[in-house]
Amino acid sequence: MRAEQLLLPFRLQEGQDRESFVPGPNEPLLSHLFDRPDQTTYLQGPPGSGKSHLVQALCAATHAAGAAVVCLPMGQAPELDPGLCEGLEAMALVCVDDIDRIAGNVAWETALFHLYNRLRDAGHRWVATGRHPVAEAGFILPDLASRLQWGCQLRLAPLADEDRAEALRRRASRRGLELSREVVDYLLTRHSRDLGSLFRLLDRLDSSSLRQQRRLTLPFVRQVLSGPEG
Repeated sequence: MRAEQLLLPFRLQEGQDRESFVPGPNEPLLSHLFDRPDQTTYLQGPPGSGKSHLVQALCAATHAAGAAVVCLPMGQAPELDPGLCEGLEAMALVCVDDIDRIAGNVAWETALFHLYNRLRDAGHRWVATGRHPVAEAGFILPDLASRLQWGCQLRLAPLADEDRAEALRRRASRRGLELSREVVDYLLTRHSRDLGSLFRLLDRLDSSSLRQQRRLTLPFVRQVLSGPEG
């Protein structure tokens, strides 16, 4: 992936803005992240808790205000060159999503450590996300781990089932889909309940609904999800 694809123009991923995020018990965290920005932030939460959604939303809001932003997806680090970090201190906001995925990779840890320092010197903002607390993430560069713990530490609390249901309905509504209560209950009780998995199920249902010109009734949902993917 080239730097140009990451930097210009910034493209918000579908459905990932602040308004579409269901905060549940995380409303104070959202307020802090968006309305009382610290220069450096580490946002921790398990897979599917909404970390990537929030950094996308934060990038979108900052970009809409006229500032330059970049989001580095460390889940794609094997496809990326650490040299991409050169010059990113010019960005008003740099988000490093899933930073703990590069723990143990000396080249990436070193590049991000130096980028962090340059951003601080420039007075620009750094937000990183991870699945684990910094001390448990497995970084081998002590200086990077210490930098990640300097700023604000935020942790996403898990959503209750009613909040997960609302998140599903909001995402479906944005696609012009209507999910009945029985369909939502079926998805929550018969499948993985983390948001990432639920949204992937919705993608699959949306595709099948469009292809077969069918509404998302419970029998149709059962039929689609009991069959092979694709």
